Amino acid sequence: PDVLRTPMEQLRQLYPDYLAKNKASLSKEEYDRISMQLDYATQICKVYETQQFPSCMPTLIELMRKMQELGQPPEELIAQLEPKGGGPALPELPGKCGMQ
Repeated sequence: PDVLRTPMEQLRQLYPDYLAKNKASLSKEEYDRISMQLDYATQICKVYETQQFPSCMPTLIELMRKMQELGQPPEELIAQLEPKGGGPALPELPGKCGMQ
């Protein structure tokens, strides 16, 4: 669960500058989509900051699902998240977490 926390915190910090820098070059739809990703990243970070594991998992899974429905974050942001040694910067959220 905490494996997502650091990338989400990084995205929350990176999105505002990206949006400001690229507003003129993004279509309204793309700008709105990326803005919604920022909103979900902010909500996810708030859950991490205010709720305890494992009770927060259903909320985190739902927010991550909604964020994933918006597509990948911009490549420029993902490149800044790359962990040292390679591997995915944003781990994939499992389809089912086994918590029913």
